[in-house]
Amino acid sequence: MSDNLKTKTVLLVDNGLFHNWALKLAQSFGRVLYYSPWQSGFPSQKQTRLGDGFAGVERCNYPQAVEDEIDLFVFVDLFQADWQARLRAQGRRVWGMGDSEDVELERWAFRQWCERNGLKLNPAKLVTGTDALRAYLQERKDVFVKMARGINRGDMETWKWKGEFISTPRLDQQVYDLGSFKDDTEFLVEDEQKDAIELGEDLFTVDGQWPEFIMQGMEIKGLGTVGIVKPYAQLPQCLRDFNAKLAKVFKADTARTFFCMEGLYNKARQYTPMDPCVRLGSPSNELLAEMFDGWAETLWWGAEGKMVSPKPVAKYGIVAMAYNENSGKNWQPLKYPPSMDRWVKLRNPYAIGGKRYAVPQGSPTNLAGIVGTGKTLLEAAAAMGEHAQAVDGNQVEIATDSISKMLDVVKKANDWGATWTTDPLPTAERLKRAAG
Repeated sequence: MSDNLKTKTVLLVDNGLFHNWALKLAQSFGRVLYYSPWQSGFPSQKQTRLGDGFAGVERCNYPQAVEDEIDLFVFVDLFQADWQARLRAQGRRVWGMGDSEDVELERWAFRQWCERNGLKLNPAKLVTGTDALRAYLQERKDVFVKMARGINRGDMETWKWKGEFISTPRLDQQVYDLGSFKDDTEFLVEDEQKDAIELGEDLFTVDGQWPEFIMQGMEIKGLGTVGIVKPYAQLPQCLRDFNAKLAKVFKADTARTFFCMEGLYNKARQYTPMDPCVRLGSPSNELLAEMFDGWAETLWWGAEGKMVSPKPVAKYGIVAMAYNENSGKNWQPLKYPPSMDRWVKLRNPYAIGGKRYAVPQGSPTNLAGIVGTGKTLLEAAAAMGEHAQAVDGNQVEIATDSISKMLDVVKKANDWGATWTTDPLPTAERLKRAAG
């Protein structure tokens, strides 16, 4: 099973967060094109030149005009299922989630699927319109408010209603922002599960098949992820049981895609599915890219329905996110040697003359993920800290302190029977010192 990938052209379709995977594929393919949607009545260079300026990757604004030149289409984010369906009907080589994107986007339907498959869920209610939402929230406290349909996520990220006094201003702002959409927008209000940890996994599927090795990540929301590479058979049983049920959906949908899963796990050893991502994860994708080698072959053959597992090159890894208060609003130059592109994974990037920028897209987002890997957690922390020290920017913070919080989650997972690692864990102090 071998093709000379240096003679092949690949197109990576993204929405701005995963450009670093184009750079990864450029190490193996002869030509890499990069496209992110830019069309509007008044497009700007912030959209039409996103991802420009990096060696080995060409920005392509009209990919459908050059489809005949492309050997592999790689979709790493959502909202392109129709394009994927057309390409597959033509017999083209496509890595993408296809119709399985609804597993992520249709949140209420996903809950109903979980119930049909006997999976435990947190209590939740589907509410239509902000008047009904306000009435439902008045008598409640500590619940999470989500958009029922992920396709409208730009209108509102998930937020926590802490009670009428604290959270009414947040609800008032949401009503104003929605304008006339407020009366028929659907919300999902979900009870909080206290004293639980997030139990996650980062991997991929080919028609419902799972790879030999995976990365199990523990995330501190928006700040970073600590990951371990292990055989799929060593995943906690609750995750493997869930995956076995979902595999039937992925097989039916011909899903050949990255997949990451977030769920809650408690001391009673109960697992609650929460937020499936039928795409690259965020943050975690930055780390996943460097924990394995051979991604080009995995995607090339996976797009044909053949499972080829990438090869683990590190046991442990850490990604810490770089951010500041103006992330996503203003241009953010980040200074570091171009040779560090492997370890500094920019989001919404642009490069010119060896200088790197995060291009503002209007919505708050992290600037980059700083990655370190190693044979031990301490080695991974030290590598991440060394790479973080090479990065400079205006009032840029790098969430290295989140590592100790990740360690707390790992300890609880081990204590509660969802073993993350059998290796001795360092103390939070040693881990913090290693990261610098």
